[in-house]
Amino acid sequence: MTAIPAGRSAARRFAINQNHDINVTPFIDVMLVLLIVFIIAAPLATTAIKLDIAAGTGLGAARTPASILIDDRGALSIRSSAGTVQTSLERLGRDLATTTRTDAAHSWVIISGAPHTRYGAFMAVMDRLHADGFTDVTLAAKTA
Repeated sequence: MTAIPAGRSAARRFAINQNHDINVTPFIDVMLVLLIVFIIAAPLATTAIKLDIAAGTGLGAARTPASILIDDRGALSIRSSAGTVQTSLERLGRDLATTTRTDAAHSWVIISGAPHTRYGAFMAVMDRLHADGFTDVTLAAKTA
């Protein structure tokens, strides 16, 4: 056995020195993982609607637009030079092609809604038009 030097007790000899510094390495690791997760997830969380905004009056000079009207209840009607036709969301693409007498690629559509039209009804019309190939869509706004 080794002898304990004079002036040092056995308890003090085996005591563990404590480090009062904060270990930030796990914190930095977690922050880097969260940063990578947000970098990957941010582009997936964005939605986009492709809109072509006309500059000037050159867009409507060659074609006459068809107007889709959405009322407060979400009912749809198509107004064109041929007249006004009541339609539904399921028949919108066919009725619009019949009313305008052109295919979807050459049609110009204006969407307008009543003052209290629900956003869901408006987006359903936009999605249906996009699915049916109508990409030249203008949004009409009425100022007070």
